[in-house]
Amino acid sequence: MESGASILNHVYGAKGPGSKEIARLAAESGCNLLVSAHEPESRTGSGEGPIERVTSALSKSIEFCKSAGVLEKKIIIDPGIGFFKDERISNVEWNTIVLAQLEELRRFCLPICVGLSRKSFLGQLIGGKSPQDRLTASTAANSVAVYNGAHIIRTHDVQETREASIVAKAIREKRFIRSGLQSEI
Repeated sequence: MESGASILNHVYGAKGPGSKEIARLAAESGCNLLVSAHEPESRTGSGEGPIERVTSALSKSIEFCKSAGVLEKKIIIDPGIGFFKDERISNVEWNTIVLAQLEELRRFCLPICVGLSRKSFLGQLIGGKSPQDRLTASTAANSVAVYNGAHIIRTHDVQETREASIVAKAIREKRFIRSGLQSEI
């Protein structure tokens, strides 16, 4: 924080190690807090699908952050692509479902951040390619995320992702105008 950071990233969704300290630091400093959807352990048999479990995890994290004094307008949410485990469904299927239904997270009226850059599930989708050969897959997935409501993209490939996101956002805005949905928070 002393070096000028304006966002703290908590990969455990305000549920794991250091959660209280990170929330306290965000509240005291007034910086933004990025919380990833996270379940402490694998849950199977709950009957909930991927987006329902992500939504539930984020709801709990948002409430925890607010109770720790973090202003709601300072919270950024992340669906935790690549971090959920479920014995009933593959990681590839889980992540593609969450991306397809990402718009569901807009109900929180908070910025949505997605980190897809070179993820292993993308490599699996395109035949087992290594991380350095996943640019096209990453760009495509990021475009879908933006189209489906993401506001922030974490990426390794800034220029390619930025240009693809500009196109996806322009198309998304036309879709939301047509459907009467609000494009921005």
